[in-house]
Amino acid sequence: MADDQGAGTGDERRRRGCGKGLAGFVSDDRKARVKEAVGRLYDIIAILRGDGGCPWDRAQTHQSLDRYLLEEAWEVIDAIRTGEMNKLCEELGDLLLQIGLHARIAQEHGYFDLGDVALAISEKMIRRHPHVFGNGEFVARTPEEVVSNWELIKMREAAKAAKRGDLSEECDGTGEGTEDLGETREEYRLGEEMGRIPAHWPATLQAERIQKLAGRVGFDWPDSSGVLDKVREELEEVRVLLKLKRRSEKRISENGTRHEERPDGGEIEGRLEEEIGDLLFSVVNLARFEGINPEKALRNAVRRFGERFGLMEKMAAKQGLRLSEMGSEDMDKLWEAAKSHEKDRPLSGRKTGGYRPKSANEGTEIER
Repeated sequence: MADDQGAGTGDERRRRGCGKGLAGFVSDDRKARVKEAVGRLYDIIAILRGDGGCPWDRAQTHQSLDRYLLEEAWEVIDAIRTGEMNKLCEELGDLLLQIGLHARIAQEHGYFDLGDVALAISEKMIRRHPHVFGNGEFVARTPEEVVSNWELIKMREAAKAAKRGDLSEECDGTGEGTEDLGETREEYRLGEEMGRIPAHWPATLQAERIQKLAGRVGFDWPDSSGVLDKVREELEEVRVLLKLKRRSEKRISENGTRHEERPDGGEIEGRLEEEIGDLLFSVVNLARFEGINPEKALRNAVRRFGERFGLMEKMAAKQGLRLSEMGSEDMDKLWEAAKSHEKDRPLSGRKTGGYRPKSANEGTEIER
């Protein structure tokens, strides 16, 4: 096990400090308190992972902990949504523990430690904010200008990393990236960055990220009206394929053909999956254009559905019924009643249609 003095050149990097212009922004008492608290957590993790520590903590690896990192991140988001500050503090602590554990495991293998992680992100923030920490050459008066500078610096960093044969940003605290920002961007390839989007990200986040990357070079819609037209186009393609699928299923039923011997060889299902994927991609794009987080919007929709459904069950129980014993029309009435009980719904813009289709001939309602 590596000692607690840091791995690699961590001590040397820490001696360089965090750059200029940082003194005086935070009181010495507050910094001392934070330093003591983080140091205590560092010591606790070292004890848990050390000889005679906790068997469970000692057995963990980066791979075994990845699920907990995601779970804790979502817990943080949920606390933000509810606005419970005590809960947010607790969940941020749980997330910080996961970061500390991963850093400790890396330290034990001689890669980096928690100090290197903090130093790397500190220097990255300084590097990405030349309008604050620089020599005055770069100015950003609006959030849009900040984003433009950020993306340009990031592109320069990625181009340099590609030249070195390193496709990831190093945890080395270097200050490279802000010099020669006027250099051409041809050496940087967006397609390569698209290929590095983490596969474990939620699909909505992957879609939003790749759309933003394409937008950097102008491969984007001028406004959301074009995106909305694309959503309608993709929806119509899904409708057409659904009709073809129903006809195919009807022929199979009439002819007694086994599913695996169907005339189209299952091609319709494959095309339908592709078109539904295109539809979802377009919906994410619409959310992006309107400044809406698609993942958050979908999670909120899931939450609302669960709350409404639970209220439906309670309403049915008061009538001495179970939902499974009720017809679709009666359940639709309960659904509408449950929606009317939502206290936080906006005064306008609510959809009044039922969740279930009224009949096979009326089709499925898309907006709810």
